[in-house]
Amino acid sequence: MILKHVGDQIQIKCAELEEELKTVTNNLKSLEAQAEKYSQKEDKYEEEIKILTDKLKEVSRERKEG
Repeated sequence: MILKHVGDQIQIKCAELEEELKTVTNNLKSLEAQAEKYSQKEDKYEEEIKILTDKLKEVSRERKEG
């Protein structure tokens, strides 16, 4: 009788932990997708900064020469 009760409690706890694991896994997948998205944006912004910096250098050089 006591062992059955303990067994039932263990099964309940296992089910709770499995559900929590599913939730954590889904959250992790979502965060990974967001990280990839923001990494791509970061790469794009870095490229834009490089282009604008090069343009600024060119304009500065032209002013000095002009």
